[in-house]
Amino acid sequence: MKKIILICGLVIVGLCSIIFFVTAYSAQSKHEIALDAFLTDWGTYEYANTPWRSTIDVVEKRLGKKLGNRYETMPGIESYTLDNYFTYESIPVRARFEFADGKLQEIHFSFMPSDGDVDALFSKLAASLNETYGEASAMTGGSSDDAPTADEIREIFGSSIESTGYVWETSAVGRPKTILQLTNISLRGSNGSIGLAIGEVRIP
Repeated sequence: MKKIILICGLVIVGLCSIIFFVTAYSAQSKHEIALDAFLTDWGTYEYANTPWRSTIDVVEKRLGKKLGNRYETMPGIESYTLDNYFTYESIPVRARFEFADGKLQEIHFSFMPSDGDVDALFSKLAASLNETYGEASAMTGGSSDDAPTADEIREIFGSSIESTGYVWETSAVGRPKTILQLTNISLRGSNGSIGLAIGEVRIP
């Protein structure tokens, strides 16, 4: 009888440990993106204090997670994506880390609101970034009707690509130039896609 009670006790303790581990893992598996944490003390844009031109091993160590889904975008340029890892106010955010010759040069976050209200989210992000880092130093946007790629897309979808965006730049003395860019890209008449990119501007 005592043996049965002991076994039951061990089982209960084991189940509680598993539940605690799963709960703790779930709580840590999502990383909230803080829009006010991109500017470093030395005046450049980074993410999680990960220096530009870091190796993949260094980036994974800073993130505390292995990068996955590797693909080559062009010779010497490799990208790694992370899904179901980042969020912004409960909105899923997909991350892409781009490496040139094995060195980190850009991080891109894609916001995917479930309610489809992309424009409202874009305006909210832009307002928050303007408040944090000052008015955008440059603006990109407009219709790309005349671009060949837009012509090809129009033949397929009957619409053209439109984009709106803001760029914040740094120019700290003795430091590389870095940018923070927010974009809203869409096919006219459809919901857009919001991207937030940070990167180092490399001068050949």
